[in-house]
Amino acid sequence: MLTTGHVISEERETGLKMLVCSAQLRQNVEEHLLKGHVMLKTMSNPCPKVISTLDIDKSGLISLKNYKYKIELSLIPMMVDSKVNWSCKGSPKEYVPLRCRNNTQQGN
Repeated sequence: MLTTGHVISEERETGLKMLVCSAQLRQNVEEHLLKGHVMLKTMSNPCPKVISTLDIDKSGLISLKNYKYKIELSLIPMMVDSKVNWSCKGSPKEYVPLRCRNNTQQGN
């Protein structure tokens, strides 16, 4: 388990790993959006042990699900001044990383 002076549950650790594993997906989406390309719905799953399914829609929204703990994360790209900023939301709240509970995440 990841520790920062205290132990976290497997469910919470899984939610955090899902967000960390999405970094490469977000980078790929950013590259497509900045170039004005159409999003590819088929990108490989970087972490199949924690991400059961992933979907990317044509706007670049990334939807991640973990079936074991019923965790869902949505990573929403927004173009702002020729940069991509990300917002993040998910459920259940107790397993979702703090960044996604506060519903904002800048850059990667």
